Amino acid sequence: MNYICCLFILNFVFLNQKDMKQIKNYENYYSATKTGKIYSHKNNKYLKYGISTSGYNQVSLCKNGIPIKKDVHRIIAILLVFHFYQIQIINHVLIIKMG
Repeated sequence: MNYICCLFILNFVFLNQKDMKQIKNYENYYSATKTGKIYSHKNNKYLKYGISTSGYNQVSLCKNGIPIKKDVHRIIAILLVFHFYQIQIINHVLIIKMG
């Protein structure tokens, strides 16, 4: 049920692929698209992914000179789902962790 709602919200919040939302706690630094691309406003380009030890796509977000690694699927879930539901655990929908 939550997965169906999540997919509906993804299509509802973003009207097209170029629409972006600013990442919480990193406003004016980074934005994200519905497809999971993370955009750096400082460098004017999309960030490249790394792979975490658990196998998920990960990016390094930097604020005030302090880099913090974040899972991409968690960033997208926090941007979209947490505005509508009180969800405590975020799990990846696909079996393929890098999807």
